[in-house]
Amino acid sequence: MQEPVLRSETRRLLLLPGSCDVTCLDHQAEMSLLLVPASPTLPSHFLLIKVLQLIQECQGVTQHSGDCDTFQKLENLFSQNRTEEMNTEPVIALEDAWKEADETNRSMRIHELDRLLNDARKQVAGLHNTLEHERHKLRELDRSVDKYKTEKLELEAKLEEQRECVTKLKDELQNEKTKRLEVSRDLASQKEYDLELAADIRKEKHRNTELARDLDAERQYSSELDVNCRDKKGNTALHRSAQKGNLKAVQALVQRGANLNLKEKEYGRTPLLQATLYGRLEIVRWLAAQGANIDVSNRQGFTPLHYAVWYGYTDICRLLLSKGATVDALGDEKLTPLHLAARAGHMDTTKLLVYSGANVNATDNFGNRPVDWARQNGYTEVIEFLTANRNVTANSKQSVDKT
Repeated sequence: MQEPVLRSETRRLLLLPGSCDVTCLDHQAEMSLLLVPASPTLPSHFLLIKVLQLIQECQGVTQHSGDCDTFQKLENLFSQNRTEEMNTEPVIALEDAWKEADETNRSMRIHELDRLLNDARKQVAGLHNTLEHERHKLRELDRSVDKYKTEKLELEAKLEEQRECVTKLKDELQNEKTKRLEVSRDLASQKEYDLELAADIRKEKHRNTELARDLDAERQYSSELDVNCRDKKGNTALHRSAQKGNLKAVQALVQRGANLNLKEKEYGRTPLLQATLYGRLEIVRWLAAQGANIDVSNRQGFTPLHYAVWYGYTDICRLLLSKGATVDALGDEKLTPLHLAARAGHMDTTKLLVYSGANVNATDNFGNRPVDWARQNGYTEVIEFLTANRNVTANSKQSVDKT
């Protein structure tokens, strides 16, 4: 007899119309069905019909020990008859046994299957809700992405604006550096000038004997002598007397006809400028009273008021202003007295000039205001005062001491 073999056609036969659904069987029963031989010598048609009837009757039965025995017997039946022709009597006996199965067990199996189906439906509903939740999260994520894209575009626009500002600031910084270089050159020139002035001051103690000689010579002057004669540097006796602070010599020379406004040759200073330079308050007062030019300037264009504020002679500043000195007189590079006061950091003279109507916002050749000079040299008190009084005008100035 031909050896029986396992074939997939057996499963397809079980799924023909009118047959049971194999998916409703447990694993052991399904494996038993797959053992049905497909040999043409066996009464396979009759056998399959009987097996299908038996399975259709037990579809809803709960698996228990009796059921397992039945399936095992069916499997053994197929296994034992592989090499011989199938005997249908055992199959009929098995059919009778299945018919005697307890109806209660079948109902329990059906209820169990219903319960499992309901659980599956609940799980599907839960999965559906989870899917909707994930879809909602995905939509929220899409909106967030769109929002971030918009913010990115805004940030890029702001970044471009900041870049333009940085470029502009770099250009302004370069211009400021150029101005500072020019100011540095000006300061170097001023330092050279200050060194020359310091040298003149150091020589003062060596000129006392010269002053004595001038006084002796002054006593010998007669009407036919020139009281305005000059030395090698172009100084007259009045220049030297004003520089030394000798009021009596100054008075005597002026009474003899000395020129009050004669300039010496080296720096272009008059006796009044010379007296202001060395802080001779009484000489300045007397010369101003005699009609000396209050706004006379040297070769650099600086007036007595420029000298007084630069060296911090507050009393001389007050005196010159009371005599009508021009508070905003322009010196070299359009520097006003207030420029020099702020540059030197003299708070008292700065206040005096501002309260006397000085232009707080005046600019020099480099566009610097007085407060800019104070800022460059770090004079905080002067900076704060000028900033607070930047709107002060001549109409709001305080009265100046007329003494």
